[in-house]
Amino acid sequence: MEKDWCDEQGNSYPLLNMKLIDEFSEEVRKTGIHKEVKK
Repeated sequence: MEKDWCDEQGNSYPLLNMKLIDEFSEEVRKTGIHKEVKK
Protein backbone atom coordinates (compact mmCIF):
# COMPACT_ATOMS: atom_id res chain seq x y z
CA MET A 1 0.00 0.00 0.00
CA GLU A 2 1.43 3.39 -0.97
CA LYS A 3 1.97 5.94 1.75
CA ASP A 4 2.22 9.72 1.57
CA TRP A 5 3.75 11.96 4.21
CA CYS A 6 1.40 14.70 5.30
CA ASP A 7 2.38 17.56 7.59
CA GLU A 8 0.18 19.50 9.97
CA GLN A 9 -0.50 22.07 7.26
CA GLY A 10 -1.98 19.37 5.06
CA ASN A 11 0.93 19.33 2.63
CA SER A 12 1.50 15.86 1.22
CA TYR A 13 4.80 14.27 0.27
CA PRO A 14 4.54 11.48 -2.34
CA LEU A 15 6.27 8.16 -1.75
CA LEU A 16 8.92 9.14 -4.30
CA ASN A 17 9.90 12.08 -2.14
CA MET A 18 10.29 9.75 0.83
CA LYS A 19 13.77 8.95 -0.46
CA LEU A 20 14.69 12.63 -0.33
CA ILE A 21 13.58 12.94 3.28
CA ASP A 22 14.76 9.49 4.29
CA GLU A 23 17.34 10.98 6.64
CA PHE A 24 14.80 13.50 7.85
CA SER A 25 12.05 10.92 8.32
CA GLU A 26 13.57 9.57 11.52
CA GLU A 27 13.74 13.09 12.95
CA VAL A 28 10.16 13.60 11.81
CA ARG A 29 8.94 10.63 13.81
CA LYS A 30 10.64 11.98 16.92
CA THR A 31 9.26 15.49 16.55
CA GLY A 32 5.84 14.38 15.32
CA ILE A 33 5.77 17.26 12.84
CA HIS A 34 4.85 14.92 10.02
CA LYS A 35 2.33 12.13 10.14
CA GLU A 36 2.34 8.96 8.10
CA VAL A 37 -0.93 8.70 6.21
CA LYS A 38 -2.32 5.64 4.41
CA LYS A 39 -4.20 6.15 1.18
